[in-house]
Amino acid sequence: MAEAQREYIVGWISPTNRPGGRERQLDAKMPPNIRHVSLTLNFTRGTEDEFGAAMPAYESKAAELVAMNANLIIPAGAPPFMLLGFEGERRMIRGWEKKFGVPMFTSGQNHVRALKTLGVKKFVGASYFPEKLNAAFKRYLTEAGFSVLAMEGIRSRLPMCRSCRRRRYSIL
Repeated sequence: MAEAQREYIVGWISPTNRPGGRERQLDAKMPPNIRHVSLTLNFTRGTEDEFGAAMPAYESKAAELVAMNANLIIPAGAPPFMLLGFEGERRMIRGWEKKFGVPMFTSGQNHVRALKTLGVKKFVGASYFPEKLNAAFKRYLTEAGFSVLAMEGIRSRLPMCRSCRRRRYSIL
């Protein structure tokens, strides 16, 4: 089969079952030979305990995607990986890449790449998570080389609806 006709599979591991995730926004933009497969973990509470216990489930979903011959795997959802710290996340992903033989990157790694590409050195962050998780996010981003001036919470209850998110962003 010619390289241009070869089918590629991008596997996405979503932390929740909420409909209309970001990964779906890519479907219409993908060339026809790139297929998107999404698996979910069904997070429901959005708590540190739930995120902290998630790595075995992510690894299991990665194995499912490998069995489907995925060419790239994106374990999405920044909080579970940010709790590992920047270097801890890097070790985890490298270990899975070695174990499964498939390249992977996380949401957090993508955030870091994007910020560095834009030349960002310092910033103020906001999330809808509580103070303790925001402190972990700040540590992660500081470990990644940024000066995080603040990482503050915006009061919310999960799941956050799209119109609520848009209103919240307009406030910022």
